[in-house]
Amino acid sequence: MLGQGCDVDAIAAEMRARWGFGIRAAYRYANGLTLDQAAERFNAAANDSEARTTGARVSDWEGWPQTGRRPSAFNLVVLARAYGTAARRLIAPDEWDGLDERERLILDELNHQPADGQGALESGIVVAHGRADVVAAVEEHDERQDASALAADAAKAALDFATWAEASNVSSGTLDHLAYELGRIATNYVHAPLVPLFRDLTELRGIAFDLLKNGRQHPSQARELFFLAGTSCVLLAHGAQNLGDSHSAMAQVRAALTCAEQADHDGLRAWTHGTAALIAEWTHQHRRALDFAERGQQFAVTADSRVRLASLEARVAARAGHRDRAMAALERALHARDTASVGDELEEFGGLLTFPIVKQRYYAGSAYALLGEAEQAEGNALWAIEQYETGLPEERSYGDEAIARVDVCTARLTLGDLEGAQEALRPVLDLPAERRIEQLAVGLGRVRSALTNPRYTRVHIARNLTQEIDQFKAEAMSRKLLKDR
Repeated sequence: MLGQGCDVDAIAAEMRARWGFGIRAAYRYANGLTLDQAAERFNAAANDSEARTTGARVSDWEGWPQTGRRPSAFNLVVLARAYGTAARRLIAPDEWDGLDERERLILDELNHQPADGQGALESGIVVAHGRADVVAAVEEHDERQDASALAADAAKAALDFATWAEASNVSSGTLDHLAYELGRIATNYVHAPLVPLFRDLTELRGIAFDLLKNGRQHPSQARELFFLAGTSCVLLAHGAQNLGDSHSAMAQVRAALTCAEQADHDGLRAWTHGTAALIAEWTHQHRRALDFAERGQQFAVTADSRVRLASLEARVAARAGHRDRAMAALERALHARDTASVGDELEEFGGLLTFPIVKQRYYAGSAYALLGEAEQAEGNALWAIEQYETGLPEERSYGDEAIARVDVCTARLTLGDLEGAQEALRPVLDLPAERRIEQLAVGLGRVRSALTNPRYTRVHIARNLTQEIDQFKAEAMSRKLLKDR
Protein backbone atom coordinates (compact mmCIF):
# COMPACT_ATOMS: atom_id res chain seq x y z
CA MET A 1 0.00 0.00 0.00
CA LEU A 2 2.92 2.34 0.66
CA GLY A 3 4.16 1.57 -2.82
CA GLN A 4 0.79 2.63 -4.18
CA GLY A 5 1.18 6.08 -2.60
CA CYS A 6 -0.97 5.49 0.47
CA ASP A 7 -0.16 7.48 3.60
CA VAL A 8 1.38 5.43 6.44
CA ASP A 9 -1.06 6.96 8.95
CA ALA A 10 -4.00 5.96 6.77
CA ILE A 11 -2.64 2.43 6.35
CA ALA A 12 -2.15 2.04 10.12
CA ALA A 13 -5.66 3.33 10.77
CA GLU A 14 -7.09 0.84 8.26
CA MET A 15 -5.18 -2.03 9.85
CA ARG A 16 -6.46 -1.08 13.29
CA ALA A 17 -10.03 -0.86 12.05
CA ARG A 18 -9.95 -4.05 10.00
CA TRP A 19 -7.82 -6.39 12.11
CA GLY A 20 -7.81 -4.78 15.57
CA PHE A 21 -4.06 -4.28 15.85
CA GLY A 22 -2.68 -2.16 18.68
CA ILE A 23 -1.55 1.30 17.63
CA ARG A 24 2.20 0.59 17.54
CA ALA A 25 1.81 -2.84 15.94
CA ALA A 26 -0.41 -1.26 13.27
CA TYR A 27 2.33 1.21 12.32
CA ARG A 28 4.92 -1.56 12.18
CA TYR A 29 2.72 -3.63 9.85
CA ALA A 30 1.96 -0.50 7.82
CA ASN A 31 5.71 -0.29 7.17
CA GLY A 32 5.85 -4.00 6.33
CA LEU A 33 8.31 -4.79 9.11
CA THR A 34 8.89 -7.80 11.34
CA LEU A 35 9.72 -7.19 14.99
CA ASP A 36 13.44 -7.66 14.35
CA GLN A 37 13.34 -5.39 11.29
CA ALA A 38 11.56 -2.73 13.34
CA ALA A 39 14.28 -3.01 15.99
CA GLU A 40 16.98 -2.59 13.32
CA ARG A 41 15.26 0.50 11.95
CA PHE A 42 14.86 1.87 15.50
CA ASN A 43 18.58 1.42 16.24
CA ALA A 44 19.47 3.12 12.96
CA ALA A 45 17.17 6.06 13.70
CA ALA A 46 18.68 6.37 17.18
CA ASN A 47 22.25 6.14 15.82
CA ASP A 48 22.78 3.24 18.21
CA SER A 49 25.78 1.36 16.86
CA GLU A 50 25.46 -1.21 19.66
CA ALA A 51 21.93 -2.16 18.50
CA ARG A 52 20.66 -2.41 22.06
CA THR A 53 16.98 -2.43 21.12
CA THR A 54 15.73 -5.90 20.13
CA GLY A 55 12.60 -7.28 18.54
CA ALA A 56 11.53 -8.49 21.97
CA ARG A 57 11.69 -4.93 23.29
CA VAL A 58 9.59 -3.67 20.35
CA SER A 59 7.07 -6.40 21.19
CA ASP A 60 7.03 -5.18 24.81
CA TRP A 61 6.19 -1.67 23.66
CA GLU A 62 3.43 -2.98 21.43
CA GLY A 63 1.90 -5.01 24.26
CA TRP A 64 1.63 -2.09 26.68
CA PRO A 65 -0.54 -1.27 28.65
CA GLN A 66 -2.16 -4.73 28.83
CA THR A 67 1.22 -6.48 28.96
CA GLY A 68 4.78 -5.61 28.17
CA ARG A 69 6.56 -2.41 29.05
CA ARG A 70 5.60 1.24 28.65
CA PRO A 71 7.67 3.01 25.97
CA SER A 72 9.29 6.24 27.12
CA ALA A 73 8.91 9.52 25.25
CA PHE A 74 12.40 9.02 23.82
CA ASN A 75 11.46 5.54 22.57
CA LEU A 76 8.30 6.93 20.96
CA VAL A 77 10.20 9.75 19.22
CA VAL A 78 12.73 7.35 17.70
CA LEU A 79 10.05 4.79 16.82
CA ALA A 80 8.04 7.51 15.08
CA ARG A 81 11.11 8.46 13.08
CA ALA A 82 11.59 4.81 12.10
CA TYR A 83 7.94 4.44 11.06
CA GLY A 84 7.58 7.79 9.28
CA THR A 85 4.96 9.31 11.55
CA ALA A 86 4.60 11.60 14.57
CA ALA A 87 5.37 10.35 18.09
CA ARG A 88 1.97 11.46 19.39
CA ARG A 89 0.28 9.13 16.87
CA LEU A 90 1.94 6.09 18.47
CA ILE A 91 -0.10 6.50 21.66
CA ALA A 92 -3.79 5.61 21.52
CA PRO A 93 -6.22 7.98 23.29
CA ASP A 94 -7.01 5.39 25.95
CA GLU A 95 -3.26 4.98 26.68
CA TRP A 96 -2.53 8.67 27.24
CA ASP A 97 -3.31 8.74 30.98
CA GLY A 98 -1.02 5.76 31.53
CA LEU A 99 2.02 7.85 30.66
CA ASP A 100 4.09 9.69 33.23
CA GLU A 101 3.34 13.42 33.47
CA ARG A 102 6.76 14.29 32.08
CA GLU A 103 6.28 11.93 29.14
CA ARG A 104 2.97 13.63 28.28
CA LEU A 105 4.65 17.03 28.48
CA ILE A 106 7.35 15.95 26.03
CA LEU A 107 4.88 14.48 23.55
CA ASP A 108 2.66 17.56 23.73
CA GLU A 109 5.70 19.73 23.04
CA LEU A 110 6.69 17.59 20.07
CA ASN A 111 3.13 17.71 18.74
CA HIS A 112 3.68 21.43 18.05
CA GLN A 113 6.90 20.90 16.07
CA PRO A 114 6.79 21.18 12.25
CA ALA A 115 5.60 17.96 10.65
CA ASP A 116 8.15 15.60 9.13
CA GLY A 117 8.41 16.11 5.40
CA GLN A 118 7.44 12.83 3.76
CA GLY A 119 6.98 14.07 0.21
CA ALA A 120 10.41 13.12 -1.07
CA LEU A 121 10.72 13.23 -4.85
CA GLU A 122 11.32 9.96 -6.67
CA SER A 123 14.65 10.00 -8.56
CA GLY A 124 14.72 13.82 -8.33
CA ILE A 125 11.98 14.12 -10.99
CA VAL A 126 9.23 16.71 -10.42
CA VAL A 127 5.86 15.98 -11.99
CA ALA A 128 3.92 19.23 -12.40
CA HIS A 129 0.19 18.82 -11.88
CA GLY A 130 -2.40 20.42 -14.13
CA ARG A 131 -0.95 23.29 -16.15
CA ALA A 132 1.87 24.29 -13.78
CA ASP A 133 4.98 25.23 -15.70
CA VAL A 134 8.48 23.91 -15.16
CA VAL A 135 9.63 26.96 -13.15
CA ALA A 136 6.81 26.52 -10.63
CA ALA A 137 7.66 22.84 -10.31
CA VAL A 138 11.33 23.62 -9.63
CA GLU A 139 10.37 26.21 -7.00
CA GLU A 140 8.12 23.61 -5.35
CA HIS A 141 11.02 21.17 -5.37
CA ASP A 142 13.27 23.71 -3.59
CA GLU A 143 10.56 24.47 -1.03
CA ARG A 144 10.15 20.77 -0.32
CA GLN A 145 13.88 20.38 0.17
CA ASP A 146 13.87 23.30 2.61
CA ALA A 147 10.88 21.84 4.47
CA SER A 148 12.59 18.47 4.65
CA ALA A 149 15.71 20.08 6.13
CA LEU A 150 13.59 21.96 8.65
CA ALA A 151 11.80 18.75 9.59
CA ALA A 152 15.11 16.95 10.02
CA ASP A 153 16.39 19.74 12.28
CA ALA A 154 13.16 19.67 14.27
CA ALA A 155 13.42 15.90 14.64
CA LYS A 156 17.00 16.19 15.88
CA ALA A 157 15.97 18.88 18.38
CA ALA A 158 13.12 16.66 19.52
CA LEU A 159 15.46 13.71 20.01
CA ASP A 160 17.90 15.91 21.93
CA PHE A 161 15.05 17.15 24.12
CA ALA A 162 13.80 13.62 24.77
CA THR A 163 17.32 12.48 25.66
CA TRP A 164 17.66 15.42 28.06
CA ALA A 165 14.26 14.68 29.64
CA GLU A 166 15.17 11.03 30.19
CA ALA A 167 18.58 11.82 31.66
CA SER A 168 19.03 11.26 35.38
CA ASN A 169 21.98 11.09 37.74
CA VAL A 170 20.09 8.63 39.93
CA SER A 171 19.50 4.94 39.31
CA SER A 172 16.98 2.73 41.05
CA GLY A 173 19.97 0.94 42.59
CA THR A 174 21.17 4.17 44.20
CA LEU A 175 17.75 4.86 45.70
CA ASP A 176 17.49 1.27 46.95
CA HIS A 177 20.93 1.54 48.57
CA LEU A 178 20.07 4.80 50.34
CA ALA A 179 16.78 3.36 51.60
CA TYR A 180 18.50 0.17 52.81
CA GLU A 181 21.15 2.14 54.70
CA LEU A 182 18.53 4.38 56.31
CA GLY A 183 16.62 1.30 57.47
CA ARG A 184 19.81 -0.18 58.92
CA ILE A 185 20.64 3.01 60.81
CA ALA A 186 17.08 3.58 62.04
CA THR A 187 16.99 0.02 63.40
CA ASN A 188 20.45 0.14 64.98
CA TYR A 189 19.90 3.59 66.44
CA VAL A 190 17.82 2.34 69.36
CA HIS A 191 20.42 -0.12 70.66
CA ALA A 192 23.86 0.66 69.16
CA PRO A 193 26.43 3.34 70.09
CA LEU A 194 25.40 6.67 68.60
CA VAL A 195 28.61 8.24 67.29
CA PRO A 196 29.41 5.67 64.53
CA LEU A 197 25.79 5.80 63.36
CA PHE A 198 25.89 9.60 63.34
CA ARG A 199 28.89 9.49 61.00
CA ASP A 200 27.12 7.04 58.69
CA LEU A 201 24.02 9.24 58.67
CA THR A 202 26.01 12.36 57.84
CA GLU A 203 27.63 10.59 54.89
CA LEU A 204 24.28 9.25 53.69
CA ARG A 205 22.63 12.66 53.88
CA GLY A 206 25.59 14.15 51.99
CA ILE A 207 25.09 11.67 49.14
CA ALA A 208 21.40 12.55 48.85
CA PHE A 209 22.10 16.29 48.99
CA ASP A 210 24.86 16.06 46.35
CA LEU A 211 22.63 14.11 43.98
CA LEU A 212 19.88 16.71 44.34
CA LYS A 213 22.19 19.73 44.01
CA ASN A 214 24.56 18.54 41.28
CA GLY A 215 22.34 16.68 38.85
CA ARG A 216 18.82 16.19 37.68
CA GLN A 217 16.28 13.44 38.17
CA HIS A 218 12.85 12.41 36.99
CA PRO A 219 10.14 13.99 39.20
CA SER A 220 9.39 10.72 40.97
CA GLN A 221 13.11 10.14 41.63
CA ALA A 222 13.53 13.69 42.94
CA ARG A 223 10.60 13.23 45.31
CA GLU A 224 12.09 10.00 46.63
CA LEU A 225 15.50 11.62 47.04
CA PHE A 226 13.97 14.50 49.00
CA PHE A 227 12.10 11.97 51.15
CA LEU A 228 15.30 10.00 51.87
CA ALA A 229 17.29 13.18 52.53
CA GLY A 230 14.57 14.44 54.88
CA THR A 231 14.47 11.13 56.73
CA SER A 232 18.23 11.24 57.25
CA CYS A 233 17.86 14.79 58.63
CA VAL A 234 15.21 13.59 61.10
CA LEU A 235 17.54 10.86 62.35
CA LEU A 236 20.40 13.36 62.60
CA ALA A 237 18.13 15.66 64.61
CA HIS A 238 17.54 12.86 67.12
CA GLY A 239 21.26 12.14 67.21
CA ALA A 240 22.23 15.78 67.77
CA GLN A 241 19.67 16.07 70.57
CA ASN A 242 20.97 12.93 72.27
CA LEU A 243 24.47 14.37 72.04
CA GLY A 244 23.25 17.51 73.81
CA ASP A 245 23.28 19.88 70.83
CA SER A 246 19.68 21.06 70.57
CA HIS A 247 20.59 23.99 68.28
CA SER A 248 22.02 21.64 65.66
CA ALA A 249 19.10 19.28 66.19
CA MET A 250 16.60 22.02 65.34
CA ALA A 251 18.62 22.96 62.25
CA GLN A 252 18.27 19.36 61.06
CA VAL A 253 14.51 19.62 61.71
CA ARG A 254 14.26 22.71 59.50
CA ALA A 255 16.08 20.89 56.70
CA ALA A 256 13.83 17.85 57.15
CA LEU A 257 10.68 19.98 56.92
CA THR A 258 11.96 21.56 53.70
CA CYS A 259 12.61 18.10 52.26
CA ALA A 260 9.17 16.91 53.37
CA GLU A 261 7.57 19.82 51.50
CA GLN A 262 9.59 19.10 48.35
CA ALA A 263 8.69 15.41 48.57
CA ASP A 264 5.07 16.31 49.46
CA HIS A 265 5.15 13.53 52.06
CA ASP A 266 2.65 13.83 54.92
CA GLY A 267 4.25 11.00 56.87
CA LEU A 268 7.59 12.82 56.93
CA ARG A 269 5.86 16.10 57.79
CA ALA A 270 4.09 14.50 60.77
CA TRP A 271 7.19 12.71 62.07
CA THR A 272 9.39 15.79 61.71
CA HIS A 273 6.91 17.93 63.65
CA GLY A 274 6.96 15.28 66.37
CA THR A 275 10.75 15.38 66.48
CA ALA A 276 10.63 19.19 66.73
CA ALA A 277 8.22 18.83 69.66
CA LEU A 278 10.63 16.41 71.33
CA ILE A 279 13.57 18.80 70.99
CA ALA A 280 11.52 21.74 72.25
CA GLU A 281 10.34 19.65 75.23
CA TRP A 282 13.86 18.75 76.35
CA THR A 283 14.97 22.40 76.02
CA HIS A 284 12.10 23.53 78.28
CA GLN A 285 10.15 25.25 75.47
CA HIS A 286 6.87 23.66 76.44
CA ARG A 287 4.54 25.96 74.52
CA ARG A 288 6.51 25.47 71.29
CA ALA A 289 6.59 21.73 71.89
CA LEU A 290 2.80 21.62 72.24
CA ASP A 291 2.41 23.70 69.07
CA PHE A 292 4.67 21.34 67.11
CA ALA A 293 2.79 18.27 68.37
CA GLU A 294 -0.55 19.83 67.48
CA ARG A 295 0.62 20.83 63.99
CA GLY A 296 1.98 17.38 63.32
CA GLN A 297 -1.36 15.74 64.03
CA GLN A 298 -2.94 17.28 60.92
CA PHE A 299 -0.47 15.30 58.77
CA ALA A 300 -0.44 12.00 60.69
CA VAL A 301 -1.75 9.09 58.60
CA THR A 302 -0.38 6.05 60.45
CA ALA A 303 -1.39 4.75 63.86
CA ASP A 304 2.23 4.97 65.04
CA SER A 305 2.44 8.63 64.11
CA ARG A 306 -0.88 9.53 65.74
CA VAL A 307 0.03 7.66 68.94
CA ARG A 308 3.48 9.27 69.03
CA LEU A 309 2.14 12.81 68.68
CA ALA A 310 -0.61 12.28 71.27
CA SER A 311 1.89 10.69 73.69
CA LEU A 312 4.30 13.58 73.17
CA GLU A 313 1.52 16.07 73.81
CA ALA A 314 0.57 14.23 77.01
CA ARG A 315 4.12 14.27 78.39
CA VAL A 316 4.77 17.92 77.48
CA ALA A 317 1.40 19.02 78.88
CA ALA A 318 2.16 17.16 82.11
CA ARG A 319 5.60 18.78 82.27
CA ALA A 320 3.97 22.21 81.78
CA GLY A 321 1.39 21.52 84.49
CA HIS A 322 -1.63 21.20 82.16
CA ARG A 323 -3.18 18.20 83.86
CA ASP A 324 -6.48 18.04 81.95
CA ARG A 325 -4.78 18.34 78.58
CA ALA A 326 -2.26 15.66 79.52
CA MET A 327 -4.97 13.21 80.60
CA ALA A 328 -7.00 13.88 77.43
CA ALA A 329 -3.93 13.28 75.25
CA LEU A 330 -3.17 10.00 77.05
CA GLU A 331 -6.72 8.86 76.32
CA ARG A 332 -6.38 9.91 72.69
CA ALA A 333 -3.16 7.92 72.35
CA LEU A 334 -4.95 4.78 73.58
CA HIS A 335 -7.74 5.21 71.02
CA ALA A 336 -5.29 6.03 68.22
CA ARG A 337 -3.54 2.68 68.74
CA ASP A 338 -6.83 0.86 68.06
CA THR A 339 -7.85 2.81 64.94
CA ALA A 340 -7.23 1.55 61.43
CA SER A 341 -4.50 3.29 59.49
CA VAL A 342 -2.48 3.05 56.32
CA GLY A 343 1.22 2.31 56.36
CA ASP A 344 3.85 4.53 54.79
CA GLU A 345 7.46 4.33 53.67
CA LEU A 346 8.75 6.01 56.82
CA GLU A 347 7.33 3.28 59.04
CA GLU A 348 8.98 0.62 56.88
CA PHE A 349 12.45 1.81 57.97
CA GLY A 350 11.67 0.48 61.45
CA GLY A 351 13.61 1.18 64.63
CA LEU A 352 13.56 4.80 65.73
CA LEU A 353 11.01 5.64 63.03
CA THR A 354 8.32 3.49 64.65
CA PHE A 355 6.36 3.97 67.86
CA PRO A 356 5.54 0.51 69.27
CA ILE A 357 3.32 -0.06 72.28
CA VAL A 358 6.35 -0.43 74.59
CA LYS A 359 7.36 3.13 73.75
CA GLN A 360 3.79 4.31 74.25
CA ARG A 361 3.74 2.79 77.74
CA TYR A 362 7.12 4.34 78.58
CA TYR A 363 5.81 7.78 77.52
CA ALA A 364 2.66 7.22 79.58
CA GLY A 365 4.81 6.34 82.59
CA SER A 366 6.72 9.61 82.22
CA ALA A 367 3.51 11.63 81.90
CA TYR A 368 1.99 10.01 84.98
CA ALA A 369 5.21 10.60 86.94
CA LEU A 370 5.10 14.29 86.03
CA LEU A 371 1.45 14.44 87.10
CA GLY A 372 2.28 12.89 90.47
CA GLU A 373 0.33 9.69 89.70
CA ALA A 374 3.04 7.49 91.21
CA GLU A 375 1.36 4.08 91.01
CA GLN A 376 0.35 4.46 87.36
CA ALA A 377 3.78 5.87 86.55
CA GLU A 378 5.55 2.93 88.16
CA GLY A 379 3.24 0.36 86.54
CA ASN A 380 3.67 1.70 82.99
CA ALA A 381 7.42 2.22 83.35
CA LEU A 382 8.04 -1.25 84.83
CA TRP A 383 6.01 -2.85 82.03
CA ALA A 384 8.12 -1.03 79.44
CA ILE A 385 11.38 -2.01 81.16
CA GLU A 386 10.35 -5.67 81.25
CA GLN A 387 9.50 -5.62 77.55
CA TYR A 388 12.87 -4.08 76.71
CA GLU A 389 14.73 -6.60 78.89
CA THR A 390 12.96 -9.67 77.46
CA GLY A 391 12.48 -8.51 73.86
CA LEU A 392 14.78 -8.78 70.88
CA PRO A 393 18.22 -7.22 71.49
CA GLU A 394 17.96 -5.11 68.32
CA GLU A 395 14.68 -3.60 69.57
CA ARG A 396 15.98 -2.70 73.03
CA SER A 397 16.18 1.08 73.26
CA TYR A 398 18.79 1.79 75.91
CA GLY A 399 17.79 5.47 76.07
CA ASP A 400 14.08 4.82 76.59
CA GLU A 401 14.82 2.08 79.10
CA ALA A 402 17.11 4.37 81.11
CA ILE A 403 14.53 7.17 81.25
CA ALA A 404 11.85 4.63 82.26
CA ARG A 405 14.09 3.56 85.17
CA VAL A 406 14.39 7.20 86.23
CA ASP A 407 10.57 7.42 86.17
CA VAL A 408 10.33 4.32 88.39
CA CYS A 409 12.80 5.91 90.78
CA THR A 410 10.77 9.14 90.90
CA ALA A 411 7.52 7.24 91.47
CA ARG A 412 9.02 5.20 94.31
CA LEU A 413 10.37 8.31 96.01
CA THR A 414 6.86 9.76 95.86
CA LEU A 415 5.55 6.56 97.46
CA GLY A 416 8.24 6.66 100.17
CA ASP A 417 10.19 3.64 98.91
CA LEU A 418 13.78 4.93 99.08
CA GLU A 419 15.49 1.54 98.76
CA GLY A 420 13.29 0.67 95.78
CA ALA A 421 14.19 4.02 94.20
CA GLN A 422 17.89 3.31 94.66
CA GLU A 423 17.48 -0.13 93.09
CA ALA A 424 15.66 1.34 90.08
CA LEU A 425 18.32 4.01 89.51
CA ARG A 426 21.41 1.81 89.87
CA PRO A 427 21.51 0.60 86.20
CA VAL A 428 21.24 4.23 85.04
CA LEU A 429 24.11 5.45 87.20
CA ASP A 430 26.23 2.54 85.95
CA LEU A 431 25.66 3.29 82.25
CA PRO A 432 28.85 3.62 80.17
CA ALA A 433 29.62 7.14 78.98
CA GLU A 434 28.55 6.54 75.36
CA ARG A 435 25.03 5.58 76.49
CA ARG A 436 24.41 8.53 78.79
CA ILE A 437 22.06 10.53 76.60
CA GLU A 438 21.50 14.20 77.34
CA GLN A 439 17.83 13.75 78.32
CA LEU A 440 18.81 11.75 81.41
CA ALA A 441 20.04 14.93 83.08
CA VAL A 442 16.50 16.36 83.18
CA GLY A 443 15.04 13.26 84.84
CA LEU A 444 17.92 12.97 87.29
CA GLY A 445 17.39 16.60 88.24
CA ARG A 446 13.85 15.74 89.27
CA VAL A 447 15.12 12.76 91.30
CA ARG A 448 17.61 14.99 93.07
CA SER A 449 14.85 17.48 93.91
CA ALA A 450 12.73 14.66 95.34
CA LEU A 451 15.66 13.61 97.55
CA THR A 452 15.59 17.04 99.23
CA ASN A 453 12.28 16.09 100.85
CA PRO A 454 12.73 16.38 104.65
CA ARG A 455 12.00 12.69 105.13
CA TYR A 456 15.11 11.80 103.07
CA THR A 457 17.63 14.51 103.94
CA ARG A 458 19.08 12.73 106.96
CA VAL A 459 19.02 9.24 105.44
CA HIS A 460 22.42 7.82 104.44
CA ILE A 461 21.08 6.13 101.25
CA ALA A 462 19.57 9.42 100.06
CA ARG A 463 22.81 11.35 100.65
CA ASN A 464 24.83 8.76 98.72
CA LEU A 465 22.31 8.79 95.89
CA THR A 466 22.47 12.58 95.71
CA GLN A 467 26.27 12.48 95.50
CA GLU A 468 26.17 9.89 92.71
CA ILE A 469 23.68 11.97 90.74
CA ASP A 470 25.89 15.06 91.13
CA GLN A 471 28.90 13.05 89.93
CA PHE A 472 26.91 11.72 86.96
CA LYS A 473 25.88 15.24 85.91
CA ALA A 474 29.40 16.64 86.45
CA GLU A 475 30.90 13.98 84.18
CA ALA A 476 28.26 14.72 81.55
CA MET A 477 29.10 18.43 81.71
CA SER A 478 32.83 17.71 81.37
CA ARG A 479 32.24 15.60 78.25
CA LYS A 480 30.10 18.36 76.77
CA LEU A 481 32.75 21.01 77.41
CA LEU A 482 35.44 18.83 75.84
CA LYS A 483 33.23 18.19 72.82
CA ASP A 484 32.54 21.91 72.35
CA ARG A 485 36.22 22.88 72.29
